[in-house]
Amino acid sequence: MKRAFSYIGFSSFLLFFSVMFIPFFYMSTGKEYDYNQQVSRGFISRSAVFFYIETGETKPELHVHIEYNTGEVFDFGTYSQSELDGLTSPEEMEEYIASITPPPEAVQTFPNTRDASGLSVVERLLTAGTGDYLAAVHDGDTRYVLIGGEPTLPPVVSGRFFTPSECLSSEKLAVIGRNYMDDIYEVGEERFILYNDIEYRVIGVAGLSYPTTLDSLRFFNLGSAPFLELNGIRFFVDGKTNTPEENFETMNAFAQKEIGTELIRMDMPTTLTDLVSGGVYLKQHLTVLTFVFIVLTYLSILTYTLSAENKKIGVMLLSGISVNRIFRHVYGRIFAFGIAGIVLGAIVSSVVLSLRYFQLSIPLVFRDLIFWCAISLLLLLLCIIPIVFRVRTLHVEEVIRKS
Repeated sequence: MKRAFSYIGFSSFLLFFSVMFIPFFYMSTGKEYDYNQQVSRGFISRSAVFFYIETGETKPELHVHIEYNTGEVFDFGTYSQSELDGLTSPEEMEEYIASITPPPEAVQTFPNTRDASGLSVVERLLTAGTGDYLAAVHDGDTRYVLIGGEPTLPPVVSGRFFTPSECLSSEKLAVIGRNYMDDIYEVGEERFILYNDIEYRVIGVAGLSYPTTLDSLRFFNLGSAPFLELNGIRFFVDGKTNTPEENFETMNAFAQKEIGTELIRMDMPTTLTDLVSGGVYLKQHLTVLTFVFIVLTYLSILTYTLSAENKKIGVMLLSGISVNRIFRHVYGRIFAFGIAGIVLGAIVSSVVLSLRYFQLSIPLVFRDLIFWCAISLLLLLLCIIPIVFRVRTLHVEEVIRKS
């Protein structure tokens, strides 16, 4: 009996400690990995969708700008190098470009004007999304940002990020990486930075406690973007899994209806993190296999625990002890040791969080901690079903014969 008691107690304790702690730690590690990749891409998740607005114009490659000592300036826009090979003078370039430039009616463009609500075409396009999402004009290390709902925002080491209303404001605001701190100047109590000769008020500094890609980025509110900054460059929409795809389709439908054009999907820029990981670590099938293993372990330990109690249950039935009393006796120990395992798992998880093992926000990881505590408690309560079934269907004769 004493051996059975020790086996049941230890097994129940170890089982529910594992059910609570291992999935919590595994999922938090997975989120941390995804978060680090997101930061490495400039706080762009793997599910983000990149696109540009189809205007009917040939995609430019090279900007031709010639300025002579006399002060005469020739600015021919952007063309591929192959188109300009062999042209040695501004006159030849001007004549060639005029010959290949289509008439105005042949080029499909979208107007750089604001509607009655004060929004530009690009602003109305990006606000067409639904749910919690972040959309932006992506121009190298610069982002013109629009926020919808309450998406996960880039972290800041000081100050704050934009609010949704500020994203559409014409006030020129900036959240900069730490690499641009030397470019900041102060006017009274406010801090400012120049970008393309435009003054922006700095409201936050993006980044983490250690060096990341965020240090080299500049975020501006979309409403402050000059119209010329919004033409011929790429956009992206981000958010929770599947949401970017849905919002891209919604924005594409808006573009076709309101602008008379469509959005052309682009490949996501590849980062060093993507090349190193190869998309293998913590894939979905690995997650499924992990949870299948946990479920099988749960069922296996529970089965062996009940088997260890067979003889004791048989003796108690022969002694005339009621079924309810036998159930309370068997389940009571499993419940007590299971609760102890869950509590210890929660304590260990809390210590891990307090030591800042994960760079994720505490509220995000704490929700996972509460979730797995609840799942563990639910599984502990579900043990009632097989125990009741075992007590009510146990054949005393067979137990005695096997003994």
